[in-house]
Amino acid sequence: MTIGPETLSASNVSVTVLRSVVATAYQISALAQSCLASCLERARALSVLHPVDPEISYTDKYGRRNEEIPAFDRKYPGAHAKMVDAGQPTWVEEMRVVRAIWAIQLVGEVRRLSENKADMIDWQDDEIRVFNKMDLLELFPSFHHGFRDQEVQSVREYLTTLGEATNDAYHHLPRPPSASATTRWVTALPIPQNVTWVVRAYRQWGKIHNLGPGDTVPVGGKPIPFPTYSEDDDWGKTEPALKWESFGVKFFRSLTDNDAGPGESPIPGVQFDSFRPLGFAFWDRWRMHLLGLAPPIRVDNDDFYFFAWESVLPPDEVEGIKDGLGEKRWKSLAQHNAMLAAIRAQVKNGRDVNGVST
Repeated sequence: MTIGPETLSASNVSVTVLRSVVATAYQISALAQSCLASCLERARALSVLHPVDPEISYTDKYGRRNEEIPAFDRKYPGAHAKMVDAGQPTWVEEMRVVRAIWAIQLVGEVRRLSENKADMIDWQDDEIRVFNKMDLLELFPSFHHGFRDQEVQSVREYLTTLGEATNDAYHHLPRPPSASATTRWVTALPIPQNVTWVVRAYRQWGKIHNLGPGDTVPVGGKPIPFPTYSEDDDWGKTEPALKWESFGVKFFRSLTDNDAGPGESPIPGVQFDSFRPLGFAFWDRWRMHLLGLAPPIRVDNDDFYFFAWESVLPPDEVEGIKDGLGEKRWKSLAQHNAMLAAIRAQVKNGRDVNGVST
């Protein structure tokens, strides 16, 4: 399945098409900002709770699962967290939405083309059928399944609130809401990555030696520079952050899957559905931190923020998850006890037989 370069030849592009591309780019920008505005409105309205005890733990003191009181059954008092508004979305946050909408637009255009002008792309009928049956998310593979899914799925769900896409000469996404001070803004400039190289060690006679404060590299030593990144880099606000998943998607993996993180989640198996309208697939770590949902830089406190994330979920969703986990645990205990009873019975029968035989 290929699209030859001649299909996109500049000589074939009319003024009408060029104007359409510009109009599409403008519409995508408007849709991206209205999507972010919708997410921001919901995120700012959150009532995030933090545990009163900052040292809460869903595991035992060795970081192991506690079988007596499982994580989902532990209850801690909470208090409202202080939340600060991070302001307008950063360039990285906005581009996450923009690229997702472009993906949706591109797939819509190619599907329209395959249905109405299949001769232009020289695809076989079975290839067209396969393409049109594929889900949007299957068409854009990336380094991590969740990274691809959550950006595009979050945008797709927002677009459905505006209406259906339409097809005529072109593929048209739903119209964005009317422009206002809260739904449109001048896109922020990208923040370039700022790396400072600092010599913190040296190599001499085949060994590496660390340098302390005030130390210098001795004669004959080969300096070893290490990169030092700016705070903007650490918070996920610089251009390279666009290559990676948002903090929310990364942290969610630990929350939903106990094997993905060092801690024990109180709500394993939770879905991302309730987090999508809040923009968690887009926000950088800085915004999530100001919302009370991400730790400071170089601080790992999963249990504390598991509690915070759980606090923003609908109560009935949390109750459903924990009821299911409780039922699963009791079934597991019942099976375990039945197995122990069977083993004891076998041992007892063996002793009785041995007693008779002797």
